Order: sequence, then C-alpha cells, then structure tokens
Amino acid sequence: SDITDDLKMKAQFSALVQVQQATLDKLSDAVAVFGSDGRLRLHNESFEKFWNITPLQLEAAGDFEGVVELCVHKLHDMAFWKELKGRVADTDPQARAPMSGEVRTSDSRIVVHQSRPLPDGATLIAFADVTDARKLESALADRSAALAEAERLKRDFVGNVSYELRTPLTTISGNMELLE
Repeated sequence: SDITDDLKMKAQFSALVQVQQATLDKLSDAVAVFGSDGRLRLHNESFEKFWNITPLQLEAAGDFEGVVELCVHKLHDMAFWKELKGRVADTDPQARAPMSGEVRTSDSRIVVHQSRPLPDGATLIAFADVTDARKLESALADRSAALAEAERLKRDFVGNVSYELRTPLTTISGNMELLE
C-alpha cells in the first residue's frame, strides 16, 4: 500500500508542532496550553523559569492539578487556581471566557495573568512579571506629585514676594511724588 501521503502528513504535523514550540520558547511571557481534558499540552521555557520548575517535574505533573501543585508554593491563592481550573476544564463556552487579572506572589512579585480559550477546546494561560513596571509607574507618579508640589510652592512664593514688594514700592512711589 502507498503510505506516502500518511508520511507526508506526519512530517507536516511534526514540523507544525516544532514551529509552535519554537514560537512559544521565544516569548518572554510564561505560557502553558492545557487540553480540554486538563492535560498539559505545551509550555515554554519561560514558564519553567517563571515558576522555577524543571521540564521533568512538568512532565510528571501531567495535568492542571499537578501543575498547580508545582506552582502553589509561589502563588498561594487557591481561589485563583480554582477559578483558573474552571477556565481550563469546564466544557461550557461561557465558563471558558477569556479572563485576565493581576495577583501578587509569595515572593512579592506582581503577576499579570491571562487565559484564552483556543478553537480546539484547549486553553492558553500566560503569566508575566510586571513588578518592575509597577515600581517604575509608582516612582514616576511620586515624581510627578513632587513636581506638581514644587510648581505650587514656586507659584505661592512668587505671589507672596510680589505682594510683599508691592506695599513698600507703593510707599516709596508715594513719597517720591510728594518730594516732586
């Protein structure tokens, strides 16, 4: 029998999977894809680094619950994990609606998370550490407030100096008119 088409299709599928994995590995966000059965289908190197887990641990974990056990030491909020599991495992399209938010980890990082349902029933979950960006935003807001306060103080000072000089100048001007 001629299996040329089958081999060609398998090679194309393998190439597609390699392209997906290479694409995921180049992302700086920690990304994991869970199938509709809750099993871990794909993840990138950033996911491993973000949660400080090895590929062998992820392979042994296998499903969403196992991955949560590996990640819960960094993010203790079980309500968060329960809600995320609902996005992954629920077959109802309403429950799988995209979600995003921000949480704080046990090591004081600020993490933005997103979940997106994929057309094949799988769910993509991404995490990004935005701690440095939030610190920078806070520093910029503080400097902006300090600049506004300095501007107000300058305006008040100029107003006070102007007022204080006006009175003696009026007196001197009046005396000069009298002398003339």
